[in-house]
This record gives sequence, structure tokens and C-alpha cells, in this order.
Amino acid sequence: MEVEASGPGDSHLFESVLAEAIEAGLILEAVVAQNRREQAAFWRFRETLSEAVFAMHDTYGFDIGLPADALPSFLTETEDAMARVDPTARPWVFGHLGDGNLHYIVTTQAPEAVGRIVYDAVARKGGALSAEHGLGREKTAWLSLFRTPAEIATMRRLKAAFDPRHILNPGRVMPPEDAPA
Repeated sequence: MEVEASGPGDSHLFESVLAEAIEAGLILEAVVAQNRREQAAFWRFRETLSEAVFAMHDTYGFDIGLPADALPSFLTETEDAMARVDPTARPWVFGHLGDGNLHYIVTTQAPEAVGRIVYDAVARKGGALSAEHGLGREKTAWLSLFRTPAEIATMRRLKAAFDPRHILNPGRVMPPEDAPA
């Protein structure tokens, strides 16, 4: 995981807290940029991470949001559950962890089972089906885990009011009419 922190204060305090976290086993390893060049190199790494992970075979991406205090249990529970359905499954987690938005990408041979595991866990923990990239077509099937039938009906009415001819992004955001709510 990558963390960027900045602001007024003592960098030695930050490094001592980081060292304590490593000693306590909360962090496995850490690298602290010592200058702007190293900071820029870290950001280049982060910005190319998605491309590198998606270049692997059998990758499935999730853009999810979770309450910050739910992140540790979510990560543990989903990894354990995925290992039971696909021992080769491997999550790659990065994103905006400070605000609970995760790019949760999994290499797996069992994408449907992994999707169910991930979205069920996100819903149980009070998370969001999409953190920043919207619902599109892929996520509409999972909307009923996160919204009540009444909420989905309201969404349909709003969509119909603003798009009575259904020409704006057809098939996106809302599940098909015959899908269970």
C-alpha cells in the first residue's frame, strides 16, 4: 500500500510512528521518499500500477468504497473467502485508502464467485458499489445488494423523468426492467 502524507510537522515523528507500526506487525515494509525526485518516482509507479495489473491474465476489477474502519476486516475476509473458491486468486489493492475508495483488482479463474464475495462483503460492511467510476453496465446486476426495491423504483422514475425516450446511456446505471430489484 502506498501512503502520501504531507503538511507541517516533524518528519521524525512520522518516521517513528511508521517504525512502531512495522515493529507491531501492522506494516510489513515501508519506503519514505527523501526528496522530490523520489516522490515523483513513487507517483509514476502508482500511476502505472493499474496498467501493470490489468496486463496480467484473468484480472477482474472492482471500484468500491468502504468505511475506513471496515477496510482491515474486508481485506482479510475477502481474501480468505476467495482462497476457498479459487486458491490461485490474488487481490491487488490500491487507490484512495484514506477515504475508503479502493481499486480492488483480482486475478482469478472464478470471476463470478469472486464478484459475489467482494460485493457481498462491501454491502455487509456498509460500503458503496462504486467509489468513483460509476455503475456502467457491469455493476447494474449488483445494485439490489446496495439499494432497496423502493430506492431502485425511485431511480427508475427519475431516469424516466429526465430521459423519457431512454436515449441517454441506455443499459447503464439501471438494471433491466425484468431484473430482480
